[in-house]
Amino acid sequence: MKCSIRFASGITLTLLFASGVKAVEPPDVKTALSIVQKHCVECHGADVQRGGVRLDKLTGDPSEANTWSAVLHQVQSGMMPPKKKERLSGQEMGSTVV
Repeated sequence: MKCSIRFASGITLTLLFASGVKAVEPPDVKTALSIVQKHCVECHGADVQRGGVRLDKLTGDPSEANTWSAVLHQVQSGMMPPKKKERLSGQEMGSTVV
């Protein structure tokens, strides 16, 4: 569990620096996963895997580093979520994860 928290913390810090949002409270895996559930799973879940990407099975485990890195890149670049979908709020960016 310590590795999962460290991994999630690393993702959060990267998102924070990229977005310029300051963290209000420490990151946690549960929050990141709930944001993925809210913003990503509709198109990247059990029923639909657009682009061959499935995110509903993420756990926050360090072995998922490549997947989290790809999600982070997509969010930072503005490619995800798609412009027609609800974007991550500043608070979500500050407390995150896709």
